[in-house]
Amino acid sequence: MGDSENNNNYGEDDEFAYSFPLIDGAGEALRHMSPGDLLILGMADVAYVRPTVEDDEEVYQICAADGTVLATLDNYQHALSTIGYNDLRAVPLH
Repeated sequence: MGDSENNNNYGEDDEFAYSFPLIDGAGEALRHMSPGDLLILGMADVAYVRPTVEDDEEVYQICAADGTVLATLDNYQHALSTIGYNDLRAVPLH
């Protein structure tokens, strides 16, 4: 997919690189929205994975659009699978 077809800022190796086609300017606005703003827009069915460190080990938190931690897993791929299994849509966190 060429640059003219990809209006987002995700790299080609990014798993979500082509999952989110954006209208010109929309991506910038979305990046500056708070979790509460996203929730108001109907983002109750989306979740994101946030890497963090607990007890000196990297873990992956599954978070709702408002930032509420829904689960903590030790594997990124398991976190993504869990999101899908629970009928949520994974969105990238940048």
